[in-house]
Amino acid sequence: MMQKNKFRINILDFLIIILVLLCAAGAFLRVYTKNNDGKLDMQTATIEFLIQDIPTESQYAFGEGDVLYCYDFERELGTLVGDLVVEDAVYYDVLESAEIKRSTSSGERIDVRGTFVCKGSKTENGEFAIGGTQYIAPNMSLGVAFPNIKEIILITDVKVH
Repeated sequence: MMQKNKFRINILDFLIIILVLLCAAGAFLRVYTKNNDGKLDMQTATIEFLIQDIPTESQYAFGEGDVLYCYDFERELGTLVGDLVVEDAVYYDVLESAEIKRSTSSGERIDVRGTFVCKGSKTENGEFAIGGTQYIAPNMSLGVAFPNIKEIILITDVKVH
């Protein structure tokens, strides 16, 4: 005579069923929930900068539309816009009388002021973060590569639109 095998669930079968259900629930949540990263309110900012004391010939290495890459952040910063303002480099010397004397170079060295546009988000305390992750503020120095030249820029102003 044959005996009927009764269907029994042992502990291993029970764990496998639970694991399959958890995987299915995880896949469902991943596909059907909204992504919170997309909720960052990206804004456009105009960043003004200064490059100090570079050779006069370097002024021709910059052009409108150039993309800036930041070595400190390891990311693209933005795009150069508008005309550059080129001036003779300014030097300050402290005299023995404790006076500070301002002088300029005679055309051999220059200071360059410019503007670039970038995307980011403004935080609750008014700071601006490029791409929503890297804070940028006035008086900050950054190592930057333009397409034809690498320089250190000093951020002078951040205007969020």
